[in-house]
Amino acid sequence: MAFRTLGTLITAVVNSVPAALEALPEALQSELARLVPQLQARGGPLPPASADPQLARARLQDATVQLLTAAAQQQPLVILIDDLQWCDEATRAALHDVAAQLSALRAAVLLLFTVRSEALPDEALRAWIARLHRALPTRPCRLGNLDAGGVRQWLTGLVPEAAVEPLRRWLEARTDGQPLFIVEALRSLRDERVLVSAGAAGFTLDLNALHSTRALPAGIQAAVQGRLDRLTASARSVVLAAAVLGRDEPLPVLAGVAQLSEDLALDALDETLAAGVLVERAGGCGFTHDRFREVALAGLSGARTQAWHRRAVQVLEGAGAERAVLAHHAHVAALWPAAVRYDLAAARSAAALSANHDVIRHLERALDALQRHPLTVADLSAEALFELHDRLNVAYDNTDDQHPRRRAVLQAMQALGQDRRDARLEVRALTELAVMHAWTPGELPLARQALDRAGALAQADPGPRLRTWVATAHFHVAARTGPVEAQLRHAEDAHHAALPTQDDALIGTCLVNLAFAKGGVRDWPGAIAAGLDAAGRLLQSQDRVAAQRSLVTVAYGHAATGDLAASVAVARQAAHVCRELGAAQLELAALRPLLSGLSATGSLGDLPAPLQRAEHLLQERDDPTFQTLCRLDVAVARHALGQRPAAEALYREVEAFHAAHGLPHFTDLAPAGLCALAVEAGRWDAAASQAQRLLERLEVAALPGAVCTIDAVVLALMHRGARHEAQRLVERLQAGTAPPAQVLAALAEATFLAATGAPPAALDRFSSVAQVAQQLGRPFEVLRAERSLAALHQHLHQPDEASRALQRAGRVHADLLVRWDGLVPPGSHPFRPSPMEQWLRVNLPLEPLTPTGQQRPSSGGTAR
Repeated sequence: MAFRTLGTLITAVVNSVPAALEALPEALQSELARLVPQLQARGGPLPPASADPQLARARLQDATVQLLTAAAQQQPLVILIDDLQWCDEATRAALHDVAAQLSALRAAVLLLFTVRSEALPDEALRAWIARLHRALPTRPCRLGNLDAGGVRQWLTGLVPEAAVEPLRRWLEARTDGQPLFIVEALRSLRDERVLVSAGAAGFTLDLNALHSTRALPAGIQAAVQGRLDRLTASARSVVLAAAVLGRDEPLPVLAGVAQLSEDLALDALDETLAAGVLVERAGGCGFTHDRFREVALAGLSGARTQAWHRRAVQVLEGAGAERAVLAHHAHVAALWPAAVRYDLAAARSAAALSANHDVIRHLERALDALQRHPLTVADLSAEALFELHDRLNVAYDNTDDQHPRRRAVLQAMQALGQDRRDARLEVRALTELAVMHAWTPGELPLARQALDRAGALAQADPGPRLRTWVATAHFHVAARTGPVEAQLRHAEDAHHAALPTQDDALIGTCLVNLAFAKGGVRDWPGAIAAGLDAAGRLLQSQDRVAAQRSLVTVAYGHAATGDLAASVAVARQAAHVCRELGAAQLELAALRPLLSGLSATGSLGDLPAPLQRAEHLLQERDDPTFQTLCRLDVAVARHALGQRPAAEALYREVEAFHAAHGLPHFTDLAPAGLCALAVEAGRWDAAASQAQRLLERLEVAALPGAVCTIDAVVLALMHRGARHEAQRLVERLQAGTAPPAQVLAALAEATFLAATGAPPAALDRFSSVAQVAQQLGRPFEVLRAERSLAALHQHLHQPDEASRALQRAGRVHADLLVRWDGLVPPGSHPFRPSPMEQWLRVNLPLEPLTPTGQQRPSSGGTAR
């Protein structure tokens, strides 16, 4: 009915401001009563209506303007005309004229018009809005969806405060803040008694019922379905095509999947745009809201769903779509051979970007399709089958070498190789399984069985790859169980076997192992060179993750040759890249030399962040051997930070694991750390026991790496009276040639000389240790050497020299304290007397040394 909106407006104003009507002349009241009959009772009989429709409309508009002006004089008015698109043209024209007159009268009236965006293509409506812009001061405002704050404000007061946030999250996940959908969702919750009226207090919310409520409330589904049902058949086809494609696509793709001509598709698109179902964006056409897609797909049967996705595969293949997109549609369409090939191609692209989690997702889906539809295997080449299994295994290794599904995939790969009599499949699976067995406690016999079988198969194959895999597996098993010389031999065999392949990825992997093996025999320059060569080849073959594995060895090599700054820089960069790539295991491996380097250089302000990250990653590991080795580095870092109880607990965890299963390397660090902690606490018997344990480890291990604790070990042995063992340890250390090893040997020798009654010689050696350690940037060794010098000078009644040594130690001490600011836990202190000071106080009649070099009065203690 014409002017219905105007009649509703007049009624609302009269009910809100009754005095406004009474202020009008009776003639104007009568004009209003023609549109709103309820007003007739307020005045007398209506005068005859004008025979001229335009004059009648003018009188009505004038009466309306006078009413609104009178009401605005009583109080400012805000008038909302909602859904203007549903008003007829006569009503819109009257509203335009009323608004213009109110503006000319400067009445205190704010007019708000709302129009749905899907109605804007209507030419008549657009013309009306344009006229309004020209005639009046207007301000257009596009209303979007409510943000989290808006939804929260809506719900506040509607439900109890504790229920606001859970209900907001539930609504946001289903409505994206669309007000109409929110209303429909709340209405559905009320109908299902999830929301129960509590009178003036609003509503109560049943949280348990909320979480079990359907994903798409019936009210929203009905509202969306109603809008879709109003579309023509062609428009619904375009909507279904967009729903099946699942992402914005250009119109030709939509038309192809919908099987529409270009003209029909254009008309259909215009219709869906006008209805607010689809929208044009830079990437193509897509839904204005995900709910439209959900409802559209819900109406498809299983057979129709497959048919639509088959069309999508055909159209997208011709359009050159990404293989990952084609793989998705092929799987839904049950095109299994094509689905596997697309997934393999998508995994290849993801691997080039080091996106290992995407590689795993694609190949696990492809493998699942092969297992559920075994006839598909016959449609794939032997090369494709090998690549699928091998690439998945490599992706597992790059993210977590003990991935929970890795073993099952390798076993399936082995079984497939046996069934197809494909030695390459079987040998690759057996060698990888052998490495997993070797690093799993209790499975070493299985590792040897797998290696024996792989070796027999490789002998029958003349190609170099199989021999490379077998030699590489032997290296990894030797790294877990055998001497370093065996590791080097197997690494060299693998490298030589790989060279004829001219495959950078394979050669680079072998060089990674060769670098590790060279480090094991203390050929650190060779380890660095091999590691850098490996990194270059692996980066060339786009394997960024494996390249970081080689750089970890390079970091250790720099540390061993005395370049701690380079070691820290390489390790930090490798850890950063691994974190970017999601390679948690390798990130943890890179954090190990980073923690060691920061601890050794006294860069303690930089320690907390990588330490916290390492401890977080440790919680996610389920490989007990690697986890224990990493825990050892965390213990050393905690020790360096002066957090002695935490360090001791970690050292003891490492020792307990080693006692039960055995560690492959770094077995000296835990007893060395425990020995130093015991000396610091004055528990010399306990320290001697740990020192003896360290000596036993050195019979089968390489040179000890716990540089800053070696003086404690020597003195603990001397406390027990094991002079010959202490001397043998010193001689063993003197075989080292790298600068850090020389510092280690000199510190041990100086300590031994002082403890055996040769202080002058000890003074020279401690002085040398301080100088070399200063050059290498190792402040802890400098501090230990200077404080030991001070103690010895005092023992020799040389107070001036003792004071100078103590002042030098004090400067190092002060610098470290600055770095420690805020890191030392309450009740703890990072610096305690050096082991030599502890020894002299216990074993010689020596008094504590004051900072000035003067002796304090004796406390009456007796020497041991």
